[in-house]
Amino acid sequence: MKIHKIQTLCVVNVVETQLIASLLMLAAVSCSKEKEILPDTAAAVRFSVAIAGNNATTRAAGTQWTAGDKIGIHMTDGMVVTAYQNMPYTADANGNFTATAGDMYYPANGSMVGFTAYYPYNTALQNGSFAVDLTDQSNPETIDLLYASTMAQHSKLSTGSVTLPFRHVMSKLVLKTVAGAGFTATDLAGMSVSITGLNSAATFNTVSGELTDRAMHAPIVPYIEMDGSHYEAIVLPAAIAAQSMKVTFTVNGNHYVWYAPALSLAPATLHEWTITISHTGITATATNIAPWDTTSPIVNDDTRPVYKIGDYYPDPANSATAIGVVFSISNGSKNGKIVSLDEGQNLQWSTESCVTGAISDFDGEANTNAIKEYKQNNPTSTVTFPAFAWCINKGARWYLPSKNELVELYGKKQAVNNALAGIAGATQLYSGWYRSSTEYAPYSNLAWLIYFSNGNIDYDYKLAFINVRAVSKF
Repeated sequence: MKIHKIQTLCVVNVVETQLIASLLMLAAVSCSKEKEILPDTAAAVRFSVAIAGNNATTRAAGTQWTAGDKIGIHMTDGMVVTAYQNMPYTADANGNFTATAGDMYYPANGSMVGFTAYYPYNTALQNGSFAVDLTDQSNPETIDLLYASTMAQHSKLSTGSVTLPFRHVMSKLVLKTVAGAGFTATDLAGMSVSITGLNSAATFNTVSGELTDRAMHAPIVPYIEMDGSHYEAIVLPAAIAAQSMKVTFTVNGNHYVWYAPALSLAPATLHEWTITISHTGITATATNIAPWDTTSPIVNDDTRPVYKIGDYYPDPANSATAIGVVFSISNGSKNGKIVSLDEGQNLQWSTESCVTGAISDFDGEANTNAIKEYKQNNPTSTVTFPAFAWCINKGARWYLPSKNELVELYGKKQAVNNALAGIAGATQLYSGWYRSSTEYAPYSNLAWLIYFSNGNIDYDYKLAFINVRAVSKF
Protein backbone atom coordinates (compact mmCIF):
# COMPACT_ATOMS: atom_id res chain seq x y z
CA MET A 1 0.00 0.00 0.00
CA LYS A 2 1.88 -0.51 -2.09
CA ILE A 3 1.87 0.57 -5.68
CA HIS A 4 2.31 4.24 -4.91
CA LYS A 5 5.94 5.07 -4.58
CA ILE A 6 5.81 8.71 -3.56
CA GLN A 7 5.22 9.58 0.07
CA THR A 8 2.93 12.52 0.64
CA LEU A 9 3.00 14.99 3.44
CA CYS A 10 0.51 16.46 5.83
CA VAL A 11 1.32 20.18 5.95
CA VAL A 12 0.76 22.49 8.87
CA ASN A 13 1.01 26.18 8.02
CA VAL A 14 1.84 28.64 10.73
CA VAL A 15 0.49 32.05 9.75
CA GLU A 16 2.62 34.63 11.48
CA THR A 17 1.00 37.93 12.41
CA GLN A 18 3.70 40.59 12.37
CA LEU A 19 3.27 43.80 14.34
CA ILE A 20 5.63 46.77 14.58
CA ALA A 21 5.90 47.31 18.32
CA SER A 22 7.20 44.84 20.88
CA LEU A 23 7.86 45.18 24.58
CA LEU A 24 11.15 44.64 26.32
CA MET A 25 11.20 41.34 28.19
CA LEU A 26 12.89 39.94 31.28
CA ALA A 27 15.78 37.53 30.89
CA ALA A 28 14.65 34.01 30.11
CA VAL A 29 14.70 31.53 32.94
CA SER A 30 15.77 28.08 31.80
CA CYS A 31 16.12 24.59 33.21
CA SER A 32 17.53 21.37 31.86
CA LYS A 33 14.58 20.37 29.65
CA GLU A 34 12.29 23.37 29.33
CA LYS A 35 12.73 27.05 28.66
CA GLU A 36 10.50 29.90 29.78
CA ILE A 37 10.29 32.76 27.27
CA LEU A 38 8.09 35.77 27.78
CA PRO A 39 5.65 36.09 24.89
CA ASP A 40 4.78 39.19 22.93
CA THR A 41 1.02 39.03 23.28
CA ALA A 42 0.66 41.31 20.29
CA ALA A 43 2.49 38.82 18.02
CA ALA A 44 0.12 35.88 17.96
CA VAL A 45 0.89 32.75 15.98
CA ARG A 46 -2.17 31.62 14.06
CA PHE A 47 -2.30 27.96 13.11
CA SER A 48 -4.33 26.55 10.27
CA VAL A 49 -3.99 23.09 8.77
CA ALA A 50 -4.28 22.48 5.04
CA ILE A 51 -5.07 18.80 4.74
CA ALA A 52 -7.11 18.69 1.57
CA GLY A 53 -6.15 17.03 -1.69
CA ASN A 54 -2.67 15.94 -2.61
CA ASN A 55 -0.78 17.38 0.35
CA ALA A 56 -2.34 15.12 2.95
CA THR A 57 -0.55 12.44 4.88
CA THR A 58 -3.29 9.97 5.57
CA ARG A 59 -4.33 8.58 8.88
CA ALA A 60 -4.77 4.90 9.49
CA ALA A 61 -8.52 5.28 9.62
CA GLY A 62 -8.91 7.01 6.27
CA THR A 63 -7.53 9.36 3.69
CA GLN A 64 -8.50 12.65 5.30
CA TRP A 65 -8.50 14.26 8.71
CA THR A 66 -11.97 14.09 10.25
CA ALA A 67 -13.84 16.26 12.72
CA GLY A 68 -12.44 15.78 16.21
CA ASP A 69 -8.94 14.68 15.16
CA LYS A 70 -6.46 16.37 17.46
CA ILE A 71 -2.73 17.12 17.13
CA GLY A 72 -0.30 18.46 19.72
CA ILE A 73 2.24 21.21 18.95
CA HIS A 74 5.33 22.27 20.92
CA MET A 75 7.27 25.51 20.46
CA THR A 76 11.01 24.88 20.77
CA ASP A 77 14.14 26.98 21.25
CA GLY A 78 16.72 24.25 21.62
CA MET A 79 14.47 23.16 24.49
CA VAL A 80 10.70 23.16 24.82
CA VAL A 81 9.26 26.58 25.56
CA THR A 82 7.46 26.18 28.89
CA ALA A 83 4.41 28.24 28.01
CA TYR A 84 3.74 26.30 24.81
CA GLN A 85 4.05 22.62 25.56
CA ASN A 86 1.63 20.17 23.98
CA MET A 87 -0.76 22.80 22.65
CA PRO A 88 -3.87 21.04 21.28
CA TYR A 89 -5.33 21.81 17.86
CA THR A 90 -8.56 20.14 16.76
CA ALA A 91 -9.98 19.49 13.28
CA ASP A 92 -13.42 20.62 12.26
CA ALA A 93 -15.66 18.89 9.71
CA ASN A 94 -13.66 20.47 6.85
CA GLY A 95 -10.30 19.25 8.14
CA ASN A 96 -9.22 22.70 9.36
CA PHE A 97 -7.42 22.85 12.71
CA THR A 98 -7.94 25.49 15.39
CA ALA A 99 -6.43 26.02 18.83
CA THR A 100 -8.48 24.57 21.65
CA ALA A 101 -6.45 25.92 24.59
CA GLY A 102 -5.55 29.46 23.56
CA ASP A 103 -3.21 31.02 21.03
CA MET A 104 0.57 30.73 20.82
CA TYR A 105 2.78 33.84 20.65
CA TYR A 106 6.25 34.44 19.33
CA PRO A 107 8.93 35.52 21.85
CA ALA A 108 8.84 39.25 22.52
CA ASN A 109 12.63 39.53 22.14
CA GLY A 110 12.47 38.36 18.52
CA SER A 111 14.44 35.15 19.17
CA MET A 112 14.11 32.25 16.77
CA VAL A 113 11.86 29.30 17.59
CA GLY A 114 10.88 26.05 15.94
CA PHE A 115 7.93 23.72 16.21
CA THR A 116 7.31 20.01 16.62
CA ALA A 117 3.94 18.35 16.25
CA TYR A 118 2.49 14.89 16.62
CA TYR A 119 -0.68 12.84 16.23
CA PRO A 120 -2.73 11.50 17.99
CA TYR A 121 -2.93 14.01 20.81
CA ASN A 122 -2.25 12.79 24.35
CA THR A 123 -3.23 14.76 27.45
CA ALA A 124 -0.97 12.90 29.87
CA LEU A 125 2.58 13.37 28.57
CA GLN A 126 5.42 12.51 30.94
CA ASN A 127 8.49 14.59 30.03
CA GLY A 128 7.01 14.98 26.56
CA SER A 129 6.42 11.24 26.10
CA PHE A 130 3.64 8.67 26.30
CA ALA A 131 3.40 4.88 26.23
CA VAL A 132 2.40 3.01 23.07
CA ASP A 133 0.81 -0.44 23.08
CA LEU A 134 0.40 -2.21 19.74
CA THR A 135 -1.23 -5.43 20.93
CA ASP A 136 -4.76 -4.17 20.23
CA GLN A 137 -5.08 -2.85 16.67
CA SER A 138 -8.85 -2.59 16.52
CA ASN A 139 -8.52 1.24 16.45
CA PRO A 140 -5.59 1.86 14.06
CA GLU A 141 -5.85 5.65 14.25
CA THR A 142 -4.91 5.59 17.94
CA ILE A 143 -1.52 3.97 17.22
CA ASP A 144 -0.70 5.47 13.80
CA LEU A 145 1.84 7.95 15.13
CA LEU A 146 2.61 10.98 12.95
CA TYR A 147 5.43 13.41 13.69
CA ALA A 148 6.75 16.67 12.22
CA SER A 149 9.40 19.24 13.17
CA THR A 150 11.12 22.40 11.96
CA MET A 151 14.44 24.05 12.77
CA ALA A 152 14.47 27.04 15.13
CA GLN A 153 14.35 29.61 12.36
CA HIS A 154 11.03 31.41 12.87
CA SER A 155 10.28 34.58 14.80
CA LYS A 156 7.79 37.43 14.93
CA LEU A 157 9.96 39.15 12.32
CA SER A 158 9.66 36.25 9.87
CA THR A 159 7.64 36.43 6.70
CA GLY A 160 5.79 33.66 4.95
CA SER A 161 4.58 30.49 6.62
CA VAL A 162 6.09 27.64 8.57
CA THR A 163 5.72 24.15 7.14
CA LEU A 164 5.57 21.05 9.32
CA PRO A 165 5.97 17.91 7.15
CA PHE A 166 4.29 15.03 8.94
CA ARG A 167 5.55 11.48 8.50
CA HIS A 168 4.55 8.08 9.80
CA VAL A 169 6.67 7.04 12.77
CA MET A 170 5.71 3.37 12.58
CA SER A 171 6.05 0.68 9.93
CA LYS A 172 3.13 -1.26 8.51
CA LEU A 173 2.49 -4.89 7.54
CA VAL A 174 -0.27 -5.84 5.12
CA LEU A 175 -1.16 -9.53 4.82
CA LYS A 176 -3.45 -10.49 1.94
CA THR A 177 -4.63 -14.06 2.46
CA VAL A 178 -5.71 -16.40 -0.32
CA ALA A 179 -7.41 -19.79 -0.03
CA GLY A 180 -5.15 -22.54 -1.34
CA ALA A 181 -5.70 -26.25 -1.90
CA GLY A 182 -8.31 -27.65 0.46
CA PHE A 183 -9.75 -24.29 1.45
CA THR A 184 -12.28 -21.83 0.10
CA ALA A 185 -12.61 -18.12 0.83
CA THR A 186 -15.53 -19.00 3.09
CA ASP A 187 -13.25 -21.26 5.13
CA LEU A 188 -10.84 -18.37 5.76
CA ALA A 189 -13.57 -15.92 6.76
CA GLY A 190 -13.55 -15.65 10.52
CA MET A 191 -10.06 -17.05 11.01
CA SER A 192 -7.88 -15.48 13.70
CA VAL A 193 -4.43 -14.01 13.02
CA SER A 194 -1.71 -13.16 15.53
CA ILE A 195 1.88 -11.94 15.26
CA THR A 196 4.59 -12.84 17.76
CA GLY A 197 8.32 -12.16 17.89
CA LEU A 198 7.96 -8.38 17.53
CA ASN A 199 8.17 -5.75 20.23
CA SER A 200 4.64 -4.63 20.97
CA ALA A 201 5.23 -1.69 23.33
CA ALA A 202 7.40 1.43 23.44
CA THR A 203 7.61 5.02 24.65
CA PHE A 204 7.10 7.80 22.08
CA ASN A 205 8.83 11.15 22.61
CA THR A 206 6.64 13.80 21.02
CA VAL A 207 9.43 16.39 21.03
CA SER A 208 12.19 14.35 19.38
CA GLY A 209 10.00 11.84 17.54
CA GLU A 210 11.99 8.94 19.00
CA LEU A 211 10.74 5.54 20.14
CA THR A 212 12.45 4.10 23.22
CA ASP A 213 11.93 1.48 25.94
CA ARG A 214 10.79 -1.19 23.50
CA ALA A 215 9.35 -4.34 24.98
CA MET A 216 7.55 -7.51 23.94
CA HIS A 217 4.37 -7.64 26.01
CA ALA A 218 1.92 -9.80 24.08
CA PRO A 219 1.04 -10.99 20.56
CA ILE A 220 -0.09 -8.37 18.07
CA VAL A 221 -3.58 -8.96 16.67
CA PRO A 222 -3.82 -7.30 13.23
CA TYR A 223 -6.64 -5.02 12.19
CA ILE A 224 -9.12 -6.78 9.88
CA GLU A 225 -9.63 -4.76 6.70
CA MET A 226 -11.70 -7.52 5.09
CA ASP A 227 -12.47 -10.66 7.04
CA GLY A 228 -10.61 -13.69 5.73
CA SER A 229 -8.60 -11.84 3.12
CA HIS A 230 -6.93 -8.61 4.28
CA TYR A 231 -5.15 -7.92 7.58
CA GLU A 232 -3.02 -4.93 8.58
CA ALA A 233 -0.68 -4.35 11.52
CA ILE A 234 1.10 -1.17 12.60
CA VAL A 235 4.46 -2.25 14.05
CA LEU A 236 7.56 -0.70 15.58
CA PRO A 237 10.38 0.03 13.12
CA ALA A 238 13.11 -2.58 13.49
CA ALA A 239 15.51 -4.90 11.70
CA ILE A 240 13.94 -8.35 12.04
CA ALA A 241 16.10 -11.46 11.91
CA ALA A 242 14.99 -14.35 9.73
CA GLN A 243 12.49 -16.69 11.41
CA SER A 244 12.03 -14.38 14.42
CA MET A 245 8.64 -13.01 13.40
CA LYS A 246 5.91 -15.63 13.55
CA VAL A 247 2.42 -15.17 12.11
CA THR A 248 -0.20 -17.73 13.11
CA PHE A 249 -3.41 -18.21 11.11
CA THR A 250 -6.01 -20.25 12.96
CA VAL A 251 -8.64 -21.80 10.68
CA ASN A 252 -11.36 -23.98 12.19
CA GLY A 253 -9.16 -24.66 15.21
CA ASN A 254 -6.11 -25.62 13.14
CA HIS A 255 -2.95 -23.48 13.25
CA TYR A 256 -1.00 -22.56 10.12
CA VAL A 257 2.28 -20.77 10.83
CA TRP A 258 4.47 -18.51 8.71
CA TYR A 259 7.98 -17.58 9.85
CA ALA A 260 8.99 -14.39 8.08
CA PRO A 261 12.39 -13.92 6.44
CA ALA A 262 14.76 -11.13 7.49
CA LEU A 263 12.94 -7.81 7.20
CA SER A 264 13.90 -4.16 7.49
CA LEU A 265 10.78 -2.57 8.95
CA ALA A 266 11.74 1.06 8.37
CA PRO A 267 9.65 4.01 9.58
CA ALA A 268 6.94 5.15 7.15
CA THR A 269 7.39 1.97 5.13
CA LEU A 270 4.78 -0.57 4.15
CA HIS A 271 5.41 -4.27 3.55
CA GLU A 272 2.78 -6.23 1.62
CA TRP A 273 2.67 -10.02 1.54
CA THR A 274 0.31 -12.42 -0.18
CA ILE A 275 -0.22 -15.45 2.05
CA THR A 276 -1.68 -18.59 0.43
CA ILE A 277 -3.08 -20.95 3.05
CA SER A 278 -3.61 -24.58 2.09
CA HIS A 279 -4.07 -27.80 4.02
CA THR A 280 -0.41 -28.63 3.46
CA GLY A 281 0.97 -25.33 4.73
CA ILE A 282 1.60 -21.70 3.85
CA THR A 283 3.22 -20.00 0.87
CA ALA A 284 4.21 -16.34 1.32
CA THR A 285 5.12 -13.94 -1.47
CA ALA A 286 6.37 -10.38 -0.98
CA THR A 287 4.24 -8.25 -3.29
CA ASN A 288 5.35 -4.73 -2.42
CA ILE A 289 7.71 -2.71 -0.23
CA ALA A 290 7.04 1.00 -0.55
CA PRO A 291 6.56 4.25 1.33
CA TRP A 292 3.50 3.97 3.57
CA ASP A 293 1.14 6.16 1.62
CA THR A 294 -2.48 6.08 0.62
CA THR A 295 -2.77 9.47 -1.02
CA SER A 296 -1.81 11.01 -4.31
CA PRO A 297 1.68 12.40 -4.95
CA ILE A 298 2.55 15.98 -4.05
CA VAL A 299 1.03 18.41 -6.53
CA ASN A 300 4.21 20.41 -7.09
CA ASP A 301 6.36 17.38 -7.92
CA ASP A 302 7.32 18.29 -11.50
CA THR A 303 9.32 15.08 -12.01
CA ARG A 304 6.15 13.06 -12.52
CA PRO A 305 5.17 12.04 -16.06
CA VAL A 306 2.40 13.77 -17.96
CA TYR A 307 -0.27 11.20 -18.81
CA LYS A 308 -2.98 10.94 -21.42
CA ILE A 309 -6.00 8.68 -21.66
CA GLY A 310 -4.95 5.15 -22.60
CA ASP A 311 -1.40 5.43 -21.22
CA TYR A 312 0.12 2.62 -19.22
CA TYR A 313 0.81 3.30 -15.56
CA PRO A 314 3.31 3.98 -13.99
CA ASP A 315 5.50 4.21 -17.12
CA PRO A 316 3.28 5.65 -19.86
CA ALA A 317 5.24 3.92 -22.62
CA ASN A 318 6.10 0.58 -21.00
CA SER A 319 3.44 -2.12 -21.15
CA ALA A 320 5.72 -4.63 -19.40
CA THR A 321 5.63 -2.72 -16.11
CA ALA A 322 1.99 -1.62 -16.31
CA ILE A 323 -0.28 -2.19 -13.33
CA GLY A 324 -3.18 -0.28 -14.85
CA VAL A 325 -4.37 1.88 -17.73
CA VAL A 326 -5.13 5.61 -17.37
CA PHE A 327 -8.78 6.52 -18.02
CA SER A 328 -9.05 9.83 -16.14
CA ILE A 329 -6.57 12.71 -15.76
CA SER A 330 -6.35 15.85 -13.62
CA ASN A 331 -3.84 18.37 -12.23
CA GLY A 332 -2.21 19.11 -15.57
CA SER A 333 -2.37 15.41 -16.51
CA LYS A 334 -0.03 14.44 -13.66
CA ASN A 335 -2.76 12.90 -11.53
CA GLY A 336 -5.70 10.77 -12.43
CA LYS A 337 -7.21 7.30 -12.19
CA ILE A 338 -6.28 3.90 -13.57
CA VAL A 339 -8.34 0.78 -14.17
CA SER A 340 -7.07 -2.70 -13.36
CA LEU A 341 -5.67 -5.02 -16.02
CA ASP A 342 -8.02 -7.83 -15.05
CA GLU A 343 -11.52 -8.15 -13.70
CA GLY A 344 -13.41 -10.06 -11.07
CA GLN A 345 -16.07 -12.27 -12.55
CA ASN A 346 -19.54 -12.98 -11.18
CA LEU A 347 -19.19 -11.25 -7.82
CA GLN A 348 -21.93 -10.17 -5.46
CA TRP A 349 -22.02 -6.63 -4.07
CA SER A 350 -22.90 -8.19 -0.72
CA THR A 351 -24.10 -11.57 0.47
CA GLU A 352 -26.99 -10.05 2.43
CA SER A 353 -29.16 -6.97 2.13
CA CYS A 354 -27.86 -4.10 4.27
CA VAL A 355 -27.55 -0.31 4.29
CA THR A 356 -23.86 0.60 4.51
CA GLY A 357 -23.67 4.30 3.64
CA ALA A 358 -21.81 3.62 0.36
CA ILE A 359 -23.93 6.16 -1.51
CA SER A 360 -21.42 8.44 -3.28
CA ASP A 361 -22.10 8.75 -7.01
CA PHE A 362 -18.61 10.16 -7.63
CA ASP A 363 -16.14 8.62 -5.15
CA GLY A 364 -15.74 4.85 -5.14
CA GLU A 365 -12.88 5.12 -2.68
CA ALA A 366 -15.23 6.73 -0.15
CA ASN A 367 -17.76 3.97 -0.78
CA THR A 368 -15.11 1.30 -0.28
CA ASN A 369 -14.04 2.95 2.98
CA ALA A 370 -17.70 2.96 4.04
CA ILE A 371 -17.75 -0.82 3.60
CA LYS A 372 -14.61 -1.17 5.72
CA GLU A 373 -16.18 0.96 8.43
CA TYR A 374 -19.38 -1.06 8.26
CA LYS A 375 -17.39 -4.26 8.87
CA GLN A 376 -15.52 -2.63 11.73
CA ASN A 377 -18.67 -1.28 13.36
CA ASN A 378 -20.60 -4.54 12.96
CA PRO A 379 -18.14 -7.23 14.07
CA THR A 380 -20.85 -9.85 14.59
CA SER A 381 -22.41 -9.38 11.16
CA THR A 382 -22.16 -12.37 8.83
CA VAL A 383 -22.46 -10.30 5.65
CA THR A 384 -19.48 -10.26 3.27
CA PHE A 385 -18.74 -7.98 0.32
CA PRO A 386 -17.14 -10.07 -2.45
CA ALA A 387 -16.93 -7.31 -5.09
CA PHE A 388 -15.24 -4.91 -2.68
CA ALA A 389 -12.96 -7.64 -1.33
CA TRP A 390 -11.71 -8.45 -4.82
CA CYS A 391 -10.72 -4.82 -5.39
CA ILE A 392 -9.17 -4.34 -1.93
CA ASN A 393 -7.08 -7.48 -2.31
CA LYS A 394 -5.29 -5.94 -5.29
CA GLY A 395 -3.46 -3.67 -2.84
CA ALA A 396 -3.62 -0.24 -1.30
CA ARG A 397 -5.82 2.39 -2.92
CA TRP A 398 -7.57 -0.04 -5.24
CA TYR A 399 -11.32 0.25 -4.81
CA LEU A 400 -14.66 -0.56 -6.42
CA PRO A 401 -15.55 2.42 -8.64
CA SER A 402 -18.64 4.53 -8.08
CA LYS A 403 -21.50 4.86 -10.54
CA ASN A 404 -20.13 8.00 -12.21
CA GLU A 405 -16.57 6.67 -12.28
CA LEU A 406 -17.87 3.69 -14.25
CA VAL A 407 -19.71 6.06 -16.59
CA GLU A 408 -16.41 7.89 -17.19
CA LEU A 409 -14.62 4.58 -17.75
CA TYR A 410 -17.24 3.52 -20.29
CA GLY A 411 -16.64 6.76 -22.19
CA LYS A 412 -12.94 5.86 -22.48
CA LYS A 413 -13.59 2.19 -23.24
CA GLN A 414 -12.03 2.16 -26.71
CA ALA A 415 -8.79 3.89 -25.65
CA VAL A 416 -8.50 1.66 -22.59
CA ASN A 417 -9.10 -1.52 -24.59
CA ASN A 418 -6.50 -0.48 -27.16
CA ALA A 419 -3.98 -0.19 -24.33
CA LEU A 420 -5.07 -3.44 -22.67
CA ALA A 421 -4.59 -5.24 -25.97
CA GLY A 422 -0.89 -4.38 -25.78
CA ILE A 423 -0.38 -5.83 -22.29
CA ALA A 424 0.41 -9.52 -22.00
CA GLY A 425 -2.21 -11.31 -19.92
CA ALA A 426 -4.54 -8.31 -19.61
CA THR A 427 -8.30 -8.62 -20.08
CA GLN A 428 -10.16 -6.07 -22.17
CA LEU A 429 -13.36 -4.42 -20.97
CA TYR A 430 -16.26 -6.50 -22.22
CA SER A 431 -19.66 -5.33 -23.44
CA GLY A 432 -21.65 -6.49 -20.44
CA TRP A 433 -22.70 -5.21 -17.04
CA TYR A 434 -20.18 -3.88 -14.52
CA ARG A 435 -20.99 -3.40 -10.89
CA SER A 436 -20.50 -0.05 -9.12
CA SER A 437 -19.87 0.62 -5.43
CA THR A 438 -22.87 2.97 -5.18
CA GLU A 439 -25.94 1.75 -3.34
CA TYR A 440 -29.35 2.50 -4.81
CA ALA A 441 -30.45 4.48 -1.75
CA PRO A 442 -32.51 4.07 0.32
CA TYR A 443 -32.99 0.42 -0.62
CA SER A 444 -30.87 -2.09 1.26
CA ASN A 445 -30.90 -4.72 -1.50
CA LEU A 446 -30.03 -2.72 -4.63
CA ALA A 447 -26.92 -1.14 -6.18
CA TRP A 448 -26.11 0.68 -9.42
CA LEU A 449 -24.46 -0.93 -12.46
CA ILE A 450 -23.42 0.18 -15.94
CA TYR A 451 -23.93 -1.66 -19.24
CA PHE A 452 -20.70 -1.39 -21.22
CA SER A 453 -22.40 -2.15 -24.51
CA ASN A 454 -24.26 1.16 -24.71
CA GLY A 455 -23.58 2.99 -21.41
CA ASN A 456 -27.02 2.41 -19.91
CA ILE A 457 -27.30 2.92 -16.16
CA ASP A 458 -29.52 0.62 -14.13
CA TYR A 459 -29.76 -1.01 -10.73
CA ASP A 460 -29.93 -4.64 -9.70
CA TYR A 461 -29.92 -6.80 -6.61
CA LYS A 462 -26.76 -6.75 -4.53
CA LEU A 463 -26.97 -10.54 -4.43
CA ALA A 464 -26.68 -10.76 -8.24
CA PHE A 465 -23.43 -12.06 -9.71
CA ILE A 466 -21.88 -9.27 -11.81
CA ASN A 467 -18.35 -8.56 -13.12
CA VAL A 468 -16.21 -5.85 -11.51
CA ARG A 469 -13.15 -3.76 -12.33
CA ALA A 470 -10.92 -2.13 -9.74
CA VAL A 471 -9.86 1.52 -9.91
CA SER A 472 -7.00 3.37 -8.23
CA LYS A 473 -5.98 7.03 -7.98
CA PHE A 474 -2.48 8.30 -8.74
